[in-house]
Amino acid sequence: MAGEQQGMHVTMVCARFPPLIGGTEAHVYELGRRLIERGHRVDVVTTVADAARAGTSNEEGVEVHRVPTRFSRSDLHFAPTLRSTVERVGGDLIHVQGYHTFVAPMAMAAADRIGRPYVVTFHSGGHSSRFRRAVRPIQQRILRSQLERAGALIGVSAFESAFFTRRLGLADDRIETVPNGVAPEFVDVGRNAMRRRSGSPLVVSFGRLEEYKGHHKVIRAFARRHQALAGARLRLVGAGSQREVLATLAEDLGISDRVEFVAVPYGDRAGLAAELGAADVVVLMSSYESQGISGYEALATGARLIVADGSALTELGSFPGVE
Repeated sequence: MAGEQQGMHVTMVCARFPPLIGGTEAHVYELGRRLIERGHRVDVVTTVADAARAGTSNEEGVEVHRVPTRFSRSDLHFAPTLRSTVERVGGDLIHVQGYHTFVAPMAMAAADRIGRPYVVTFHSGGHSSRFRRAVRPIQQRILRSQLERAGALIGVSAFESAFFTRRLGLADDRIETVPNGVAPEFVDVGRNAMRRRSGSPLVVSFGRLEEYKGHHKVIRAFARRHQALAGARLRLVGAGSQREVLATLAEDLGISDRVEFVAVPYGDRAGLAAELGAADVVVLMSSYESQGISGYEALATGARLIVADGSALTELGSFPGVE
């Protein structure tokens, strides 16, 4: 109709997308759905390790273009066709979600080539590889010129914005801070006090089962203190490559009968909210988080929270019930 405002065509580019699980994956998924609801057109260009899963599909109104990576066992997400795919899909705006793989420079180069503006949300995160952590500063310096040309740079926490302002030598107002919100399911659990407590203390360590998430620290601490907490249980909520390592650690420490592993299927927000809401204490011992959205989700359910001091988790300390 004449006079109607036309929605934008936004193309988001990310290394991983659901059904893969993670904070950035959830962020892109939720943002895409909400942009669609507001009348915008959304495409997502992402990578897959399994070439058989490559292709285009419409998922809740979002056109998702999956391109295969060259090295299936690497998390560098080097996908030779990603740049040409971004150029073909185009868009009024290219939104690069995450900076720390080959996806970001290829997406920014594609935007430059077709003359489209782009913005970058850093979504910085930790890594279990000491080498990968060591080369991050070099990687950031290499990307600096491309990042400077972005129409906007976005940090998901004050910590992340300040970190990249210092690391890249940018003006104080160059990076905008736009934190994530919390899904209604977590708020509803807290509001309705829908707790599934069995009477014995339940400690939940939440996050992907990767070394940098610090679950091993929680297991060791629990082993030292569990006898003082009659019937206490420790539940690790998440999935990942360290599951067997963590299970073996619990067995070696003699607490395997007190430690549980729960993997909540992707998209089951109500199920995840119930797991966090059942906890007496939620523990986050990650060595690095760009925001720590799981901490906000836990607080929304009414659980008490213990966090590692450092990275964006420190910001959670301003809320009641956080140690």
